[in-house]
Amino acid sequence: MISFPLWRYILMAVTRDRVIQLLIVMMLLGVSASIFLGSTATIEKHQFAVAAAATILRILSVLGLVTFICFFIRRAFDSREIDYLLATPLTRHRLLFSISAAFITVALILSVVIALVILVLSRHLTQGWMIWSLSVFVELSITCMIALFFSVALKSATVSVICSLGYYSLARMMGAMIGILSTKLEQGKTVHEAVSWITKTLSLVTPRFDLMAQSAWLVYGDGAGVQLWILPAQFIVFCALFFFCAAFDLRRSQF
Repeated sequence: MISFPLWRYILMAVTRDRVIQLLIVMMLLGVSASIFLGSTATIEKHQFAVAAAATILRILSVLGLVTFICFFIRRAFDSREIDYLLATPLTRHRLLFSISAAFITVALILSVVIALVILVLSRHLTQGWMIWSLSVFVELSITCMIALFFSVALKSATVSVICSLGYYSLARMMGAMIGILSTKLEQGKTVHEAVSWITKTLSLVTPRFDLMAQSAWLVYGDGAGVQLWILPAQFIVFCALFFFCAAFDLRRSQF
């Protein structure tokens, strides 16, 4: 189902735009900053540096992927590359599936780089590191699909970037929002019932990124508090959801 020439072309575009190279340089700077911040800590300097580096690398990867995907897709529409590709026997769904596979491949490459950097920094191969690395890949893959959907649905690359990052931030805060609203309701403040219902409904179509890439897994070396089935389940459900949303909009709005 994947068009390997198109898959390879997108990976060549990533190399041409020096996306991975730039992100690796930024990651090195982020690791240096985390080591410096760790040296200023009073206690647990090494653990602080590892946790800070993990957060910085993940955020840099999200920013880089979202920015590249949104501007790449918009440029492909504006230059009529999408029109040219669809003039071939390539179907819309196969086109979108190949693009998605290429972006997920880039997410995999970045996840491996991040995992290796954290492994070198932490100097311990633990269960927590393996779970954290897998969750980073899942998070980056879903983020790629979110950016792909917004870049197809919206006409502006800048607006697509803002919406993608906003949705990502919402996914990161969803657990805290549900927890706060549940606490308010338990205290008898029923004025929050409507907001709680809306938030919980929204959570059905929002990834739970708060359950992924927790720094505590790296610090304590285990995956306490995580159920492993959540990672592949979220990967399959939300990648499929945003793929079909993008496919629907590609068929309805663009052509």
